[in-house]
Amino acid sequence: MLTALFRFVVDLCLLRATPADAPSRPLATGLVMLLYLALATLGHAQQDNPLSPLLPAAQGLLLITLGVTVLLQLLRLSERLQQTLFSLLAAACLLGMLGLALEASLPEDVQQANPLLVTAWLLLFGWSFVVDAHIFRHATGRSFSLGMLIAVLLFACHQLLLSAWYLPAAPAL
Repeated sequence: MLTALFRFVVDLCLLRATPADAPSRPLATGLVMLLYLALATLGHAQQDNPLSPLLPAAQGLLLITLGVTVLLQLLRLSERLQQTLFSLLAAACLLGMLGLALEASLPEDVQQANPLLVTAWLLLFGWSFVVDAHIFRHATGRSFSLGMLIAVLLFACHQLLLSAWYLPAAPAL
């Protein structure tokens, strides 16, 4: 069963599978949410921030969940929610693990990094948008361009909200 799920996620990241092929069970979605939360927390823990890394990780999970729920409700496609969430989060976990491995191999001073590692990380970052757009395209039944727009807007919202976590506290009057 795990082998089939892993194969599905790899095929999804290679654009050979669609969210319709994903499991539609709440247990599978719940487990992938926990995995996403753990990996996002690990990723945020590597950043220089005095806040708990769980907070921005939970924010990311909440934003994805609410964004997809609202989008599919507006399009009257709420029956696709479990599969879409599973697909987005599972793909994010796989690509996120690859990204964390690449980041771990980069030196502290990125200027001294091997250009191939930096290029690989940038390609992975860009590919994650393509995968998300592919998922949104099939989940909504709309164009790839609209799927990309949704993926970029969700990313931008997440980054805007993250900037609030990382802003220094204002001095008290």
